[in-house]
Amino acid sequence: MNLVSITVIIYFFIKGVGPVFRPEDEPDLSNFTIMLISLGIALIIMIVSRMKGDITQFEKLMNKELGSKESPRVIEVLSIVKANEGFVTIADVAGNSELNMRESEEILYKFQKEGHAQLKVAETGDVIFYFPGFHLASLTEQKNNEEGE
Repeated sequence: MNLVSITVIIYFFIKGVGPVFRPEDEPDLSNFTIMLISLGIALIIMIVSRMKGDITQFEKLMNKELGSKESPRVIEVLSIVKANEGFVTIADVAGNSELNMRESEEILYKFQKEGHAQLKVAETGDVIFYFPGFHLASLTEQKNNEEGE
């Protein structure tokens, strides 16, 4: 579902259920107020579901069954992705591994085709592969490290 449909559903829910829980001496909420409340709740729902999807994608990638020939290369690429907090270029992978540019490109585009990575273009024109789960995982690790200190 998209943001608008969730907002509309919440709006009508608040509009229908609101009077039941509101004391009789309190005035009705304006339609604008109800719409703002609905939009806020819908945004929170969308953000949480997006984060859950990114984490699920990350878990699928980490638990993926790989062929014996491909496995060490993929693990090497994923360790580089993790070190770069989810953002890598073909040159990053080739420069930090024993893979050449063609092999690095094949693996990264395979991840992109399987839905594990997204393509982004930097201001410099470089193609960047973004692995959302790795970025969220690094943010979680940073937060846990800060809380532990």
